[in-house]
Amino acid sequence: MNVKFYNCSSDPAVVNKYLTGELILPCQVTDSLDYENPTLLLDLTQSKISKNYALMEGRYYFLEEPEIINGHHVEIRAHIDDLMTHKNAIMNAQIIADRSSSNYENYMEDGMVTDSGKITVKIRKLPKIFDTANVTNNYVIILGGK
Repeated sequence: MNVKFYNCSSDPAVVNKYLTGELILPCQVTDSLDYENPTLLLDLTQSKISKNYALMEGRYYFLEEPEIINGHHVEIRAHIDDLMTHKNAIMNAQIIADRSSSNYENYMEDGMVTDSGKITVKIRKLPKIFDTANVTNNYVIILGGK
């Protein structure tokens, strides 16, 4: 099977990885039943590569350092990158998120968001429910917090 090898400089937690330096080489997969952690076998003459990422059969993999196993072959252990492999499904998913790093609800209980000590003041006009004959100004103060 032909495998596409890349250099990947993106953080493993990033969904859409930045890949450079594509190189296509023929490889054998030594354990075809383990698609999450396959081991690749390359011909030693073609394996002088310094790549850390691969694409095989529609799945993306992180690569360990190559290891020479005999005078003719190099073995590379691979580990699936679920985020990049399923990036289309992740990016197109319609979700309701409890948490956002930039747009969160001030009044929702969330132990991950620290109180910045910011006071929110809102002035609202109330319907005329007070006796304004004897008083010039009426105020309603509502306090909330922990």
